[in-house]
Amino acid sequence: MSVFFAVLVSFFFLAVTACFPRSGRCSRTKGGENGPGSEPVSILDPREVPRRLPLAKGRNYRDLGGIRASDGRRIAPGRLFRTDDMHSLSPGDLDFLASIPITTVIDFRSQGEVARHPDKLPHSVKNHFIFPIVPGRLELWNPDELLRAKGGLGFMTDIYRSLILDDNSIDVYRDFFLRVQSEEHLPLLFHCSAGKDRTGMAAVFILLALGVNEETVMADYLDSNTCLAGKYDREIALRPERAPIFFADPAYLHAAVAAMEEKIGGVERYLTRVLGVDTQKMRDCFLCGGS
Repeated sequence: MSVFFAVLVSFFFLAVTACFPRSGRCSRTKGGENGPGSEPVSILDPREVPRRLPLAKGRNYRDLGGIRASDGRRIAPGRLFRTDDMHSLSPGDLDFLASIPITTVIDFRSQGEVARHPDKLPHSVKNHFIFPIVPGRLELWNPDELLRAKGGLGFMTDIYRSLILDDNSIDVYRDFFLRVQSEEHLPLLFHCSAGKDRTGMAAVFILLALGVNEETVMADYLDSNTCLAGKYDREIALRPERAPIFFADPAYLHAAVAAMEEKIGGVERYLTRVLGVDTQKMRDCFLCGGS
């Protein structure tokens, strides 16, 4: 192992453990364009994002560990990771992920995305699941036509509603939680292309299930804008009308929450009755420490 890689590993584990009370212990339970009304998105310095993994090529790689739940406990570090694509990772990045060690990778991208840019996996991975989510069946449509018809805000809020209401999305997120709630699949990394929409909703579901308040959930969701700063500059310069596709926006997430209310009458009911989440088991497994 190179000295550089060793420093990266040490930095990461010091960073994710520093946010925990030293006396805290974690109990683990084994288990089977802006448009009308939209504010401009602010892009910040990527170094300002907490819990971001120190990778050379991965941009939106974050440990959910360290986020505080409403009861004062925090999510245990080193267990759940939300990321963007994995096809451009460097050998050092793969070594770093293997040192965690990442055991399970869940890929929410479509079959076409997977074929064009297959994942590079760390050698620690034992389980690799392709769980395609194609919100609004976008691969069958020209997004530019929909953007012209609906505007950026309408286009993206429809996408987020489909992440909640489409049967395909529901089935995928249900299967996702079966793995999340199984100790043998941990540590687990889940990703799509940008790590902000399909992956973003998966992270939102996890945080809500763990009792994290809405303000913190929104902040974590919007951190994707910081992590992804610059990644899509070329695409936006060529087709500026597509800019809303490349950012997280509070209005998008608000649309998803409203769809949960519409579907079954609330976020908690959606998690437990639609996605089959055992919230108590989740909290026993992933929360540790105290205030």
